[in-house]
Amino acid sequence: MGSKRKKAQKAKDFVKPKLKVGKLKPKPTNYTDTSFSTRSIRLPSQSALVEKSFEVELVRNISLTHHFSAQKRKDSLVFIQNNFPRLVKFSINQKYIQQIIASVSKLIIDNDSLVRKEAFCLFEVISAVYLQLNCNTIVLYILTAMTHIDLQIRNDSTKILNLLISKQKNCLDSIAKNNWLKLLKSFFILLNWPL
Repeated sequence: MGSKRKKAQKAKDFVKPKLKVGKLKPKPTNYTDTSFSTRSIRLPSQSALVEKSFEVELVRNISLTHHFSAQKRKDSLVFIQNNFPRLVKFSINQKYIQQIIASVSKLIIDNDSLVRKEAFCLFEVISAVYLQLNCNTIVLYILTAMTHIDLQIRNDSTKILNLLISKQKNCLDSIAKNNWLKLLKSFFILLNWPL
């Protein structure tokens, strides 16, 4: 008798309901009504999440400045350049600005002219205070570019040096104090003058 009841219950599970014309299909027992609408909800913790995701994206783009593909390096510089004002607003900026300047300084001697152009544009966006703090690192790569074998890299090096000097008087003082002789020798090499 118990087996007949079990068979009847199992058979009930597989019975297909007969639908009538013009009537809607019955809703399943686990149906959830989603017809409601809401307005935007702003949680105070959301800004921290946005800041964290921006930080992750920034770190990824800083690391892409060393990528073997010139297009990836250029795209990462464009991202950093577009988001630099946003970076300055965040409290996390100091350590990342140091990393950005160190990474972009290496691109002064990059083989691709578009990457060097974007590096120059990024140096224009970076404020003079940060450039002054990292002046010696930048000048080191400028000196390397001034004595580079490629003529285009040598020509671009003077553009970056001009930008560095014109941006901040304190940068000029620091360059003149620490690197004047090296820069003078490099200019002699650029102009093909004998030392």
